[in-house]
Amino acid sequence: MRCLATALLALVLMATPAASQEIPVRSGDHEGFTRLVFRIPPDTVWRLSHRDRGAGLTVDLPNAVFSTDGVFDRISRSRLKSLRQAKPGASLEMTFACDCTATGFLYAPDMIVVDIGPAPVPAAPPVIPLPAADELLRAAASSDGSARSGADDLLSFPQGGLPVSPHSLPLAAIEQQLLSQIVKNADREVVDLDIAEVGPRRSLVLGNSAMRPPLPDLRNIAVGSVLDEARGGAAARKPLQERRRACISDQELDFANWSDGSSFSEQVSTARRALFQEFDRLDRAAALQLARTYAYFGFGSEAIRVLSLMDPPAEGARQIWAIAAAIEGRAQIADNPFSGMQHCEGNASLWAVLTTGEIEGRVSPGPVEQAFARLPDHLKGHFGPDLSRIMTRAGHSEAARRILRSVARSGSDRRSEVALAEAELAAASGDTETEEHRLTEVVTAQAAPAEAPLALARLVEKRWSERGAISESELELAESFAQEYRQSEIGQEMALAHALALALGQEFDRASDRLALLAETGRAPEWTRTADRVAVLLAERADDITFLAHVTQPGPEITAALSAPTAIAISDRLTSLGFPSLALTFTARPGNRHLPPAGKLARARAALASGRPRQTELELATMDTEEALRLRAQAASEIGEFRAAAEHLLQIDDPHSAARNLWLAGAWEEAAKTVNTRYGAIARLSRDLSADLERPPTTPLAHAEYLLENSSRTRDSIAEMLHALEQGAEGS
Repeated sequence: MRCLATALLALVLMATPAASQEIPVRSGDHEGFTRLVFRIPPDTVWRLSHRDRGAGLTVDLPNAVFSTDGVFDRISRSRLKSLRQAKPGASLEMTFACDCTATGFLYAPDMIVVDIGPAPVPAAPPVIPLPAADELLRAAASSDGSARSGADDLLSFPQGGLPVSPHSLPLAAIEQQLLSQIVKNADREVVDLDIAEVGPRRSLVLGNSAMRPPLPDLRNIAVGSVLDEARGGAAARKPLQERRRACISDQELDFANWSDGSSFSEQVSTARRALFQEFDRLDRAAALQLARTYAYFGFGSEAIRVLSLMDPPAEGARQIWAIAAAIEGRAQIADNPFSGMQHCEGNASLWAVLTTGEIEGRVSPGPVEQAFARLPDHLKGHFGPDLSRIMTRAGHSEAARRILRSVARSGSDRRSEVALAEAELAAASGDTETEEHRLTEVVTAQAAPAEAPLALARLVEKRWSERGAISESELELAESFAQEYRQSEIGQEMALAHALALALGQEFDRASDRLALLAETGRAPEWTRTADRVAVLLAERADDITFLAHVTQPGPEITAALSAPTAIAISDRLTSLGFPSLALTFTARPGNRHLPPAGKLARARAALASGRPRQTELELATMDTEEALRLRAQAASEIGEFRAAAEHLLQIDDPHSAARNLWLAGAWEEAAKTVNTRYGAIARLSRDLSADLERPPTTPLAHAEYLLENSSRTRDSIAEMLHALEQGAEGS
């Protein structure tokens, strides 16, 4: 029976397709060549084959998939034309757009570099420019003691240089040629330069032992390449004078051996028996081992308590203490031994992230993920949700998803914490439906006493950002959580979430009372932000009576908490309700001394509604937007400056209103020039009617006929003008 089960298991494993392994490809254009960088598992066998106008890269991984997305975002197609892989595990075929060749080398155990450049042309013998005559004399004299004969030989060369053998060159010329080639290949990143410390140093100078002048201070110059970017980009962007802390190696930390594999009770009992020697002396080695055991199994407080027995601390105790503090959820640890080690390749990178609580700068998540994968399952379940949130906030969404999948495989029962992390990841990805589902799952879960209030606070925050409504059950739950956790660390957070939930439910009286009560214990930034949000909802959702009741007699702490956009929204609504003087008080607060354009427009509208057109002109004197020019035209018209009003209206392409103001200003000629406008037509008719009649030199009978015709045209023009005026009165 056992043999049959083994055979079935082997068949299942053989039938299961192997997962493909992705190989990321980075690219970069350099002067004279294009570079591709491939990240592979260490010690992977690879081959680079050549063909006409192309090459192929093969790695010894049966299911390797080359990830070429974004390769041509960084490079042109002048040298590399296309990349193609027929199927997983096949070679990556590179097609060239020029007569180029590809050269490959292993930059690091896990990094292949392929350079694509023009095919080399057989070079002519080197032509070395001749040095100055006095240098030649000194070089010849120092080499064989015969300055005259050496100079004669050298000066007989043709001017401009000639093909020579390096053996026949002066030593100074050979040195110059060698340095030139080294610098050139260093620019192409073929060789690495081990630069000496900045400052004066001795070098070999023929015929002269004087020291060369010191090099300039180059500490503020950073050098990077596509290789640095493939490793995360951090090295190329850090100043050279910034010295990173040396990484704590995995051998030094040795976290994997903090447990010997036996049960927790056996290890703890063994370490506790050896903790004190005779005369109650503390065995420091046993204390360190006991602290390591506690920390390995996730008992951070116990590990810290054991470490506190040692005075002074033993070597390595600080690292154990930092890991134990991270287990207890203490971020931003003072004197953190892992500080500045997020760039490391080993386990130190993971502990540097967990003890800091955030990703510092542009740190590659790869080493952190690899270190997390080496943790025991119980620590994966403990740290996984927090590490996923850290990755999400740093913009590493895919890394966050992989960490959560690893937590699920570990068999962790911390479903509520994982759901919270999934909700934050969904919010970062714009998946509001999944975020809503995960938060609701945590809020309604029966076994989530610690995570449920935080999930509800997140849910209220989501309702606010979407300007959604909150249900009655959620409002009651927010009130109960605020009461239950009022004396805890999250007491203020839950009270503020309750106040915002009341505002979302349009219970503004209770929300204001709640905020006023919390203001008595201090106004933290979180309180100010919540008060401002409640005021926004008041301006957007409250009925007129409720709105006026709260804004006509606001508390001083509420008024001081308003941001400029919120004060502008309240001011605009007060103006529309007919309280322009009160509206001006909200945009004239000390905190709004430098108002944005929307604030200036709000003040101008309020000033115009309160009969202060000149203040409107002053508020908008430097603005030329359409709304500002229209308000300025209205203010100028109220003052009686109709021509200025018409100029503002013509700037915003409103000829109808401009013609009316020109007509009111008596500028009939200018008004008549406005085409297809009512007041333009009235102005033209007024101009024609006021024109003097010319008496034609003709007979009396013809003159009488002319007068009759002109009288008829005049009556028609007057009728047309009256009709236009009646239409204008109806339109107004």
